[in-house]
Amino acid sequence: MQKQSKPTDEQFNFDFRWLMSSERGRRIVYRLLSKAGVYRSSIGRGLIPDIPLDMAYAEGQRSIGLSVMKMIELHCPERYSQMMKEAKNGRPDERTGNGTDTSHQP
Repeated sequence: MQKQSKPTDEQFNFDFRWLMSSERGRRIVYRLLSKAGVYRSSIGRGLIPDIPLDMAYAEGQRSIGLSVMKMIELHCPERYSQMMKEAKNGRPDERTGNGTDTSHQP
């Protein structure tokens, strides 16, 4: 079995720009950023404030999301505002998970 070579930073950056170049990719990244908690504070998330491990866990998730946001800022900053507009216009219903764009479905 042949060992796969590790992608270079340059290849990873190219791949990330490719992901952000489509509405589908931006939708995925927006969902990941939202789940990571970058658009909300880790304090007051319904957690008991006296439990520092819960807040530390939430901040760890948020840190990963902020790293992704930094990648957007460095490699395709013009795609961030586009992603946010798309999320606002086609945001899935939080209760059902249904979005307005169904053209991508297989």
